[in-house]
Amino acid sequence: MSKASKKLAELDSTLELASVEPMDIRNVSFAGPQIDREVLQARSVVASGRYLLDKNIYLIYRHHKNLIGYEIINPFRLDGDGGIVFVSRGWATASSLQELAEKIELIGGPLTLRGQLHIPEDAKLPESAFPSEKWPLVLREFDVVKVGALFSGVVYPYIVRLGEGERDSLVRYWPVIKPDIGKHFSYSIQWFLMAILVLVAALILSSDLKETVHRWIK
Repeated sequence: MSKASKKLAELDSTLELASVEPMDIRNVSFAGPQIDREVLQARSVVASGRYLLDKNIYLIYRHHKNLIGYEIINPFRLDGDGGIVFVSRGWATASSLQELAEKIELIGGPLTLRGQLHIPEDAKLPESAFPSEKWPLVLREFDVVKVGALFSGVVYPYIVRLGEGERDSLVRYWPVIKPDIGKHFSYSIQWFLMAILVLVAALILSSDLKETVHRWIK
């Protein structure tokens, strides 16, 4: 598959996965980051359970409209298997961590939320930044394995970005990638025409047309 075709296929897949009926996250099959980025990126999921209210995670230096703030991630304990899903509620800014905590306060109780899976490029915390149980955690990058080690039970491998309009959602600051479709179609047409030329040449060389063309050239 050409690079252009691959990008278009990935875009179509992302748009389709984001629009389909959400799947219970407990029923999603994970195969590892490389494959999951291709087949599960932006997959709509639903999860039922409770936020762990005292376990805020702040990713620092996140920019939105020329402001510096935080991406807010909260662990969510699932009903049923008791697993932990890390839910990104979005972006917020404040002059202090205390003000931030008040601004993003969660509502307790059971709920069902909807969002999209986000499978990031590998981001590992250095050993010196290994988080301890000092809440809230303030991190430069998010490492599911290391942060997940602070919780008991199954830890789901990817972040769920909370859907627009969901309860407890904040500013959805993450960028939407919009590739240059015209450029990709141009590349696709070029490759298509080259393939036709190769096919025609192969037919000529493997048939009686070869001699006819040879005599015509002479």
